[in-house]
Amino acid sequence: MTRECIVYSRETGGHRADYLDVLASELRLVVCSGPLSLRAFGRMFRARALLFATIDDDLALFAALGILRAIVGRPTAGLFIRPQTCFSSTSMRFLFKRIIYTTLAHIPTLTTATIIPFDIAPNLSAVARIGVADPQLWDVAHPIVRATTPLSKEIQSRLNGRKLCINLGTQSPDKGLPFLSRTVAENENILGSTLIVCAGLPMPSAHPYLDSLERSGAIVIRRHLTHTEILSLYQIADLVWACYEPSRDQASGVFGRAIQFGIGSIVRKNSVVHLIAQKACAPFVAIDIADQEALTAAFLAVTDFRTDDDRRQFQISAWRAEFRQRLTEALKLPNDNQTRVGSLREFGI
Repeated sequence: MTRECIVYSRETGGHRADYLDVLASELRLVVCSGPLSLRAFGRMFRARALLFATIDDDLALFAALGILRAIVGRPTAGLFIRPQTCFSSTSMRFLFKRIIYTTLAHIPTLTTATIIPFDIAPNLSAVARIGVADPQLWDVAHPIVRATTPLSKEIQSRLNGRKLCINLGTQSPDKGLPFLSRTVAENENILGSTLIVCAGLPMPSAHPYLDSLERSGAIVIRRHLTHTEILSLYQIADLVWACYEPSRDQASGVFGRAIQFGIGSIVRKNSVVHLIAQKACAPFVAIDIADQEALTAAFLAVTDFRTDDDRRQFQISAWRAEFRQRLTEALKLPNDNQTRVGSLREFGI
């Protein structure tokens, strides 16, 4: 019997479920998820090819299985979601983590893949074998299916001619909430020009900043949004908030979807998402994290940030093709995986 080609993730919450879906579809892999058992370990060891949807949560398992499978010549690969953590501190913990990833990157048939291309962040080549674009930069099918929800209708009814800036996903201080809330509180004209919507489950530490935004007149929705609700908000938004703290300098699914929908993004100057936006020829405003004057100007501007630029669409297609090719080669998958034009999901986040 032909051995399986598997994509694995122990957890399926948040972005992990979306990664499993798109990786299984794009590379023709069988999904394996849930708590580790001896049976699951044996199944993954015997697999013809094994891909970890995220190795950040399962580094020990990835290393153990990858080394054992390398001994018998079976290819293993994994997506490294937050590679910048290897360089974010000089503490012994992060130094040890960097040594582990550097060592794994030199084991034959074991491929660590960052979800930030090396041309965006060359230093990541020290801890990974390949760098590919985050699937959330290219996983939305085109043409995009239109969606309207009670939530999007309610927000549209409150625009009154203003632009709309959305801040989606888990709400946490490292996503720039202190900067955003302080700027809005100190510049009352902002919400007269741009309605700000923060929507998603908040971390406990985020509540004071969300309370401040709410008092200023922003809309705060403290719950999980459905896929359709998220889609409907992207389709009416003018701007997406992606101006995150330096400690969160990484790929962002919210930003990735803004690229695909042709929506302008507010990003931190010289951050990873800033460099990606430049590469994609996407609309953006780049701001230093403490520059309240520049942020206020971005919200008050009358610029139309939406675009459907052909160069942006070309870059998105190129990212998808390279991802499929590099992972197909790393996992030694059948050649038809490289030439197949797969069907992407209508939407996912």
